Amino acid sequence: QDIYGVDILAGVESCMADIKATEDFQFANIVVQRVQEDCAGKAYNNVSLYETNENGTAAPPTVITANLCPRQCSNQGQCVNGTCECNEGYESADCSIQVGRAPVALQIP
Repeated sequence: QDIYGVDILAGVESCMADIKATEDFQFANIVVQRVQEDCAGKAYNNVSLYETNENGTAAPPTVITANLCPRQCSNQGQCVNGTCECNEGYESADCSIQVGRAPVALQIP
């Protein structure tokens, strides 16, 4: 379905195929992240949606910016005013690092 120029169903079929083939739900997170990035881009570029902040400056709507956090806080925290508040035992801007555990390479450059 196309909402404000973002096809929220884009990638669903290939995502389901990837999950069936690998039994890895990481692909679903990737699709959600892409849709979120598309929505954020549309919101930031559509100045007709902008609100006037307390300084009198036009800014993207707070209802959108307050809920945009990196990687949805890796499902290990809450998005509060655009910043991840990580659950206990997790840290980093996107809550992706488990305290006391070595980082995992998700991609080889």
